Amino acid sequence: MPRVPVIEENPETGWSDWQTDMGRNFKLICCDCGLSHEFEFKTVDNKLIFRVREDRRSTAAVRRKRGRKPKTR
Repeated sequence: MPRVPVIEENPETGWSDWQTDMGRNFKLICCDCGLSHEFEFKTVDNKLIFRVREDRRSTAAVRRKRGRKPKTR
């Protein structure tokens, strides 16, 4: 899987810059707990739609690296 670019927030506004070249797939990782989700985007009838799924493998890797124990379900 390609490396995911880190998007940082603007300290003045709290928002990131507008992203234009994310491709179809995008991964979001929570700063606090390391929970990772993969987003998939597409346009249908000029509307942006997306779907999301938990990336359990990435979540486990992030939590291992940060030294956090996985949460029980």
